[in-house]
Amino acid sequence: MKWIVYFLVAVNLGFFAWNYRAAPWRHTVTQADVEPGDDVARLRLLNEPAGTATAQGSQGNDASSGAQCASLGPFDERDEAGSAAKRLRAMDIRSRVRVEHLPDKDGYWVMIPPSQSRSAARKTIAKLRANGVKDYFLVATGDTKNAISLGVYSSRVAARQRVSDMRELGFSPQMQGVPLPQRRYWLDLQPQTSDDNVEEALKALLADYPHLRRDRHACQSG
Repeated sequence: MKWIVYFLVAVNLGFFAWNYRAAPWRHTVTQADVEPGDDVARLRLLNEPAGTATAQGSQGNDASSGAQCASLGPFDERDEAGSAAKRLRAMDIRSRVRVEHLPDKDGYWVMIPPSQSRSAARKTIAKLRANGVKDYFLVATGDTKNAISLGVYSSRVAARQRVSDMRELGFSPQMQGVPLPQRRYWLDLQPQTSDDNVEEALKALLADYPHLRRDRHACQSG
């Protein structure tokens, strides 16, 4: 009986040793295993965002080293902005026209409703000419095809006056609300080599355009 017990113990010890060698070594990873010390650079994957401290540091460097540019405006018309740009160019100052899009405002379209055919619309145009009306055009496509436009107005008062004038001539115009896009124009001055030259040019330009203002902002590349 004693030998049988010894035999079973030896078998169990051998089985344990065999399993221990065959099984892979495992270790539970802790935060201390993956976090580097203060003097060790941290490995960062390509798709991993940079740390907050690094990002803030780079932003601070960009802000401190960024050049300052100036803009002049706003101009109500592109041609006016273009004329000012040519004047600055004559003084060796580079600039470019930038469009600022504003929310649409209410407009008023005065028109003679669409005719049944193009020939009928042309007959109405002949009557307009006979009465000395020159400001019109024939709508060629869309839902108002063969209508005759008599103008688009930003003022309701002006649109109503146009309707009244046309009715006195024997026509039956209508007034329809339409959105009017609003745009303003700015001159963005490019970085210059001489600030004194820019200052003198801007003073001369602002003297002729007293409604303009000068804004400073970070220069944009491109």
